[in-house]
Amino acid sequence: MLKNKKNELPKPLELNPLEKDNLKRGGKIFEITLAAGNGHLEMARRIKDSLHKRYPEHIPADSFLDPVKGARDHPGVWLWNIWQKNEYIGLLKFLVSTQSFSDWLHHYASRVGLCQYLIKQKAMKVIDTQTNSTISTAQAVGDYNLFLAGKMEEIDDWIVKMIHVFLDPVLAPILWKNPQESWYRKTGTVIATFFGYPIFWLVLFPLSMIVNSLYRNNDFLLHQMGMTETSFFKKVLVALFVLFPLSPILVPLDLGYRLTKFIYSFFVSPGNSRIDDVKVKGPVRLIKVLTDVPVYDASNRDNSTINYFDSLNKVCPEHIKRSHLEIVSPPLASIPRVKMRNMSADYTSDSSALQNDLFNKMYHYCQNFFSNPLNDQFLQSRVTYTTPENALVRDGFKIDENNLPEEFGDDTDKRSYSKSKNRLNVSVMLGGNGGPSLVSYTKALKKYLEALNKAYPHLKDNNMEVVVTLFCGRSFSDIESEIKEIQRSAPENFLINPLGFIRNDQEIAAVLRQADLHITRPGGISIFELDTMNASHNLLFHTPLEEDGRPSLEGLVSWERSNPLWLLMRRRAYLRSPGAFKAFCEDHLEDTEGKHKEKGFFDFFKFRKSSKGSVCKKILERSLQDHLVTNTSLTDSKAFLGLIQKYVNSNGGNGIGGRLDFDDLTMGALQETQDAPKQEKPAVLPSATIRLPKNILTHSVKPPSRVPTGLQAPKRRK
Repeated sequence: MLKNKKNELPKPLELNPLEKDNLKRGGKIFEITLAAGNGHLEMARRIKDSLHKRYPEHIPADSFLDPVKGARDHPGVWLWNIWQKNEYIGLLKFLVSTQSFSDWLHHYASRVGLCQYLIKQKAMKVIDTQTNSTISTAQAVGDYNLFLAGKMEEIDDWIVKMIHVFLDPVLAPILWKNPQESWYRKTGTVIATFFGYPIFWLVLFPLSMIVNSLYRNNDFLLHQMGMTETSFFKKVLVALFVLFPLSPILVPLDLGYRLTKFIYSFFVSPGNSRIDDVKVKGPVRLIKVLTDVPVYDASNRDNSTINYFDSLNKVCPEHIKRSHLEIVSPPLASIPRVKMRNMSADYTSDSSALQNDLFNKMYHYCQNFFSNPLNDQFLQSRVTYTTPENALVRDGFKIDENNLPEEFGDDTDKRSYSKSKNRLNVSVMLGGNGGPSLVSYTKALKKYLEALNKAYPHLKDNNMEVVVTLFCGRSFSDIESEIKEIQRSAPENFLINPLGFIRNDQEIAAVLRQADLHITRPGGISIFELDTMNASHNLLFHTPLEEDGRPSLEGLVSWERSNPLWLLMRRRAYLRSPGAFKAFCEDHLEDTEGKHKEKGFFDFFKFRKSSKGSVCKKILERSLQDHLVTNTSLTDSKAFLGLIQKYVNSNGGNGIGGRLDFDDLTMGALQETQDAPKQEKPAVLPSATIRLPKNILTHSVKPPSRVPTGLQAPKRRK
């Protein structure tokens, strides 16, 4: 049954009495999404649905507004979506590196524009699921609260006040009558009120029209002017052609409007910033909802969720107080998702589980790396961490696995998802990066099973089958014909189950429940759902970049590294004790030390004395590397081969009782049997067999000594 019977929400998202009263007054709930990825929009939708279910009597259908509406025409969003869809990782990282510059570039536009919009639309709560402009958003909501309290003159940035006056001349007398304002600032108020408009109409407005022409076709006007091609220069020409003939009319009208409004408001204004038609009572709360995990260290930015915490850590306490900022965050990785019988683990620095000082330092470094990422204790106190009961995921992922249905659909299209001893279930969910990658993964699995059937025919005789479930989403129609072609030429024991756009979240959860292996993109929403579900399947994370035929960490932007690291730490509770942490990373440390030993004594000594942060960064990246896969290297990955090894050895090994190791199951080794019969290996004693650890994700396994051949793809250009 559902764990969240009462449709639980994180406390900051719940409506307090003042907010319920403001809803009756016509107040609106603002959701700021400015989303490049779909995760931010998806999170906003889930919050909206959850609030509707929780407060059906308080929230009308038109209570939600989005001032940017996903910002589909925003230049950054436009570029991000193009580069992400084509997996141009270098360009994505360039966009991320310029984030601070972009925020600075439109800081005043964000701060003033959002505040003006909140005033006009009577905002009573602001929910922010975007990644950037956090500082500007907090300042805008703080300024809005000053307006509601009649203290507009207390805004701490004079330029912001001048822009407000320029946009709304009614506010000019408020500053003019303020005794704390100097004469030169009062003069600036008049200049902003009357002489700023020519700059707007003759410079800023044309510039905005030109930029807007990049993203809009102006098809109707182009057609009227006899232009069939929609080049950039023609779009600009159309925009300016419409603008300049209207300027002689617009400028005088705007000047007259401003003069009239200023003179009227100067004599009737009471001298404060309370606006009569604003019926909402303050203060209004700003709720920041994180759509990626809380992992951050300024010295390890490559594996940190920098897009949130760089800006959150820079919000000053005064703006936090004015905006009544609260943060809703996923839980910390140091709190294990699994229920441990003995949680009284030894956390002391002299634990015998850590055999040397380096392990000791690494353990405490990782505990800090995955702890609260906010620097200021005042801000830390405003964070609410979600639980499995109130996690912002779809309800289907909160249902106990044993209570999920096994069949979905109707009699004409019935779909069943269940575990079977002789069946390997593989599920693939890549979100917006589906399509061709889904096809490639399917081809790789088909080719591998053909070779496995050839090498070990007894497995097929024992009814072994591989079922691949593909979450195709909106790309279903694009790849449907290719998937059918693969199925027609596939062995009888290879089945493909392509799914279109699935709206039933219980069906998605049922697929993941029965999966032995799940391949996913490490996006925040997907990671949260997997964490809430806490299933037992093996995980691989898709990366779009390869180096020398191997998946590369460089194919993931920083927060898409921190997401899977966070999940791995929580799933296996690696930070619950020094012993568990040692099991997690000791093999990687040995590999790292071994490479330095080959360089000589002094280099190794230097390595041992280097900062623990740089050592831990290498360990974390090596552990993550074990779970990365590309669509051409799946069948040679250690996690995949470990799963096959476990399955084959539990079903008779090579057919005569012999156990198989990784070398026997690499693609190259299997393909040899298609030309020459594979020599039978003698049965070995149980004590000498090579067995897979109970949990392949917990242990590092040495890579195969044989170089795989079969599915090596050419290097992909970065």
